Amino acid sequence: MDGNQFSDISDIDIAVDGLGSAERFFAMLGESEQLTRFPLDLVEIEHVEPEYAVLIRKHGRCVYKRIEHEE
Repeated sequence: MDGNQFSDISDIDIAVDGLGSAERFFAMLGESEQLTRFPLDLVEIEHVEPEYAVLIRKHGRCVYKRIEHEE
């Protein structure tokens, strides 16, 4: 994201991977919407057209990555 292109009419697009359930998706959407005054779109990357998922993974900015621990 180029901060110079963000304005008062911008929106925020967030792609998530591995939420697992509709309940978790809507909980995350509700919590995320409370953090900003900008319109927010949340999508599960598993449900995005494959060519867009490639672009998201290539050009998107990772803001959180869960680290799997071996047991």
